[in-house]
Amino acid sequence: MTDYQGWKNKTTWNAALYINNDYGFYVFCKSLKHNNITTWSDVAKLLTTQFGSSVTPDGEPWALADPTEMERMLQEL
Repeated sequence: MTDYQGWKNKTTWNAALYINNDYGFYVFCKSLKHNNITTWSDVAKLLTTQFGSSVTPDGEPWALADPTEMERMLQEL
């Protein structure tokens, strides 16, 4: 079920929005995918480490995005 802009919730939508539309996040996540790091919990931790914040630029926590939807989105990068 989708509740927010076609995504499960606002946090998931916001995380996907930044990964797909911010060049730095996009390239970083593509490199993780290239290195077979596609589990959302791992990606969220690495985003926090790489960019120095556990939240998106809009303040949504990376780790609270829906893992199933985010892993599907990462596979499509």
